[in-house]
Amino acid sequence: MPNQWPSGPAADAAPSHGCPPQQRSVQTLAVAERFLVWCLRQWVEGWRAGAPDSLALRDGFEVAYVPDGMAPFDAMMRAVVAGTQRQLDVRCLRCRFVSDDESMFLNLVAAGQRDRDDLLTAAFDEFLAPAAVRVASSAALALGAAMTAADMLLPMTAVPGAARAASVHAANHGLRLVQ
Repeated sequence: MPNQWPSGPAADAAPSHGCPPQQRSVQTLAVAERFLVWCLRQWVEGWRAGAPDSLALRDGFEVAYVPDGMAPFDAMMRAVVAGTQRQLDVRCLRCRFVSDDESMFLNLVAAGQRDRDDLLTAAFDEFLAPAAVRVASSAALALGAAMTAADMLLPMTAVPGAARAASVHAANHGLRLVQ
């Protein structure tokens, strides 16, 4: 995966390609986070061109030693496209900023790495139709497992809907909600 983001003094002068500035920069991300942001952007670019599971994306998963991650990543993204109830902000490959929606995807996969399907469901519920939530959650769990197996661990930060999921989880005293 080539470094497509400028660094150093040139980064401040680099154009944002029409993408609005955000507080979070790609430069501040850990390696696993950069990889996943690149995957999101590469997949969306491919989707727009009619080939979301592009050779570049497949090669990226191979080079990152996450070969089992491509299929669940693609399944998650297809569920998102099929079931989204709002427009998502996934930036262009050259943008140096991380959108709130890209941060949300980082957190979703981080929740998947921790087998927190309650957080996945709550977060996906924020923007997906119910049928898509189940498919996307299952795929995010599988992607999280594949990335964990490759030691590509994502830090967990605030996940949309996490407070609600935590209160439901605490109220059930170990019981899981059945949908």
